[in-house]
Amino acid sequence: AAVRAQLDAVATSLAEDLGTAPVEVFDVAQAARRLEDLLGVAAVGDSLVSARRGTGVAVTGIREPARARVEAIRTEWLDRLTLNLPGPWRRAVDEALPDGAAIADAATSALRQVPVPVVRGPGVLGRLRPAALQREGEAARAAYQAAAQEALVRVVTTATAGATVELEGLAAARAALAQGRFAPASSTA
Repeated sequence: AAVRAQLDAVATSLAEDLGTAPVEVFDVAQAARRLEDLLGVAAVGDSLVSARRGTGVAVTGIREPARARVEAIRTEWLDRLTLNLPGPWRRAVDEALPDGAAIADAATSALRQVPVPVVRGPGVLGRLRPAALQREGEAARAAYQAAAQEALVRVVTTATAGATVELEGLAAARAALAQGRFAPASSTA
């Protein structure tokens, strides 16, 4: 009876630590879009359209992100990943996420690997077909932005992998508790 009482106390404590709030689904694509905005992916894409139309030049580089803004994005990720979770799990997820500097470095490095399409100016006769130039520029922008999005999704997926493992552990512990493997005697009656 004393052992059962101790097990019940442990199970009750464990249930409190695990909480009952559902684990929220983390939108990796949305997180990648936040990094895109911060790094200026749209500006590079827009410059491709302008260069093709002959009204600007193609920007081939991305901007260095402000570390404080990347840290704010990391905090958003943490808040989203741990919404309604008990403190111990939030801390575990926080420790599993890389810091803002590592996220910024990974995102910047990934985007530097994305080839920027070469666009040629419209030429003398090209100016006679502005709609075609606009379409070609938009196609170059779409190709670049799709490749950038794919690269940043990989960055976010890699950056949140440790947090995902922590959340999977939470789900497994909750499932075990729900199946009665660690349930207090009072909850199995």
